[in-house]
Amino acid sequence: MKVEIKNITPAYAKKLLSKNTKNRKINKAQLEMIKRSMIDGKWRLTHQGVALYKNGDIADGQHRLTAIVETGISCTMPIFKELDNDIDTVLAIDCGKNRTVKDGAAISGSSITAADNTLAKGFEFGYTSPFPKLSHSESYDLVIDHIDKIEAVNKMLKGSCKGITIAGVKVAIGILWESNRHREADIKSFCKTLVSGEYETDVMINAVKLRNKLLTDKYNSGALRDKAYLMTIYALNKTLEGNKIERIKLK
Repeated sequence: MKVEIKNITPAYAKKLLSKNTKNRKINKAQLEMIKRSMIDGKWRLTHQGVALYKNGDIADGQHRLTAIVETGISCTMPIFKELDNDIDTVLAIDCGKNRTVKDGAAISGSSITAADNTLAKGFEFGYTSPFPKLSHSESYDLVIDHIDKIEAVNKMLKGSCKGITIAGVKVAIGILWESNRHREADIKSFCKTLVSGEYETDVMINAVKLRNKLLTDKYNSGALRDKAYLMTIYALNKTLEGNKIERIKLK
């Protein structure tokens, strides 16, 4: 096996792809993620690049090469040539454990949790459609962009309360906190009641009603996250307006 570091131009990438005859179907989300990385100038030279079998067919890197062709941006990366294409070698490619953004951040000395990443995506994209596939760099930047809301809502909803301290609820509270920072004391009181079920002022019955609704079903997955988000927005908005609600609505 031979290896070289090469600046791969769109023309050279297209030439290599002409022998891409026995590979997986292109994953559009993966491709778009890599293209954004190149366009945004986030592509970096690492040990990951392109691998070719002895006959010139692509063993690894079809998404990277396709991204170079479609963006027209040349990228420097290693090219491994003359790999054997026996079954053991083929099965050994990409069989390691994928590194998460949490892993990468920890290695570089930063502290980002999977929950932080989920909240940041909720703040950025909402729950009307599935989250787009992001690179680790994009995920890290997204957490940093929303870190003030993440830290605020994690302080107001400390610990884990099953069915209550879920992503949809936290995202709703973080968004309303950002636009109503002068009402932080009231939002904190709402969160305290939401977790405990106990309230001191009449209007906080709204938090109790939301709590009861959240506990009747599992709202932390799929389309139900959107419902948890909308119910929390409704209940907290009415509370900040000083209006008691009869029942929980989605808007």
